[in-house]
Amino acid sequence: MNKKDSQIIQYQLMKRTVESVKSSTLCIGYTIIGAEAKIHRMRLSGRYDYGKLEKKVGRKLRIDETYSPKERMPNYKTKAYLQTQAWNLTIFLDPVSPFLPPCIIEFSYPTKEFLAWLCKLLPGLNVSWVEYALDIYCCDPLEVESLFWVLRRYLYVPYQKSTRQYGGLYFKAGERGKIRRIPSDMQEAEDGEEHKQSEEGAVFRVGPMKLYKRGPDKQKHRNSWFFEQVDRVRLELTSTGYYLQKHKLQSLKDFIPHPRFKPMCENLINFKRFRERCKGLPKEWEAYSAEDRDGNPGSFQQEYIQARQKKGKNLTNRIEDAKGFEEFKSMLISAMDGFDRKWALSPVPLESIFQKTNSRLRFCNRIENIPERGKKEYS
Repeated sequence: MNKKDSQIIQYQLMKRTVESVKSSTLCIGYTIIGAEAKIHRMRLSGRYDYGKLEKKVGRKLRIDETYSPKERMPNYKTKAYLQTQAWNLTIFLDPVSPFLPPCIIEFSYPTKEFLAWLCKLLPGLNVSWVEYALDIYCCDPLEVESLFWVLRRYLYVPYQKSTRQYGGLYFKAGERGKIRRIPSDMQEAEDGEEHKQSEEGAVFRVGPMKLYKRGPDKQKHRNSWFFEQVDRVRLELTSTGYYLQKHKLQSLKDFIPHPRFKPMCENLINFKRFRERCKGLPKEWEAYSAEDRDGNPGSFQQEYIQARQKKGKNLTNRIEDAKGFEEFKSMLISAMDGFDRKWALSPVPLESIFQKTNSRLRFCNRIENIPERGKKEYS
């Protein structure tokens, strides 16, 4: 066997290996259980200072005495909480500049009822950003690892200039100073704390899109999960000013009737490869050696960005949809469409949510419209 024949066999083996991993990982109903669309977090801005907020809410806000603006929100001096039976609101006040909104309000997993209550309580709130999340559930943690690898390798978001892989860092016990990645929400556990998480659980980010592994919120342990508790890959789009303005969702009042999950996300989630006949570009089964700014190779997006920079021209005519993702993307679009339909059909009984007791306003513990999985995560 000559060198050329050996190289051909090697290429065929590499191609079959990549195709086998991809096809087995994207098997709907076997390795992938299903997908669920949800709004993870929201940030609102408004013209309410501390005094106006307390007057509107009818109760004192709880101030976080340990808050350090440099670590969280450098443009706001005060952090406060408004805790209710069903939701926790984080509020940032006292901006350093008069040109900033007097208050920023953050919360997780909002429902239509809750947003309607908040809109009536605090009129004029604007939407700063929204995290649209797609949870893709797998049968076991090993399949989660495999799915993360496949999605990271093929994910493509148009018009991006760089990628990053970061987050979920902690110091393993007995190895001071040695950092390992774990599936978490981009924070560090305490020094000296030992966990059993995957070393490959970093967060992969491409512009507004974020990809990471996680488990149920109820099993979250100091911003992370034990490896055996990881059951999903989350694909998350953070929509900010440009995207919100494009879909006319700048105000909370506009957002409540229709959050436009599908129109916002479907065109930004793509899975691509280079055309096989294009010279000087890696084939689908070859290694992607281009590194992001953190030194991590292995993604089509970074390979595309580097090739575009080297050649100095548009390469969109040299890429195509990767085969094998048709059913998977259809599942994601179906989850988005289902979320929009369910949200649109969800009633907003303001009278049953907005109550007045002893001249003080309070939340009712009403979460009937939250999906069953959401109820567990709230509890």
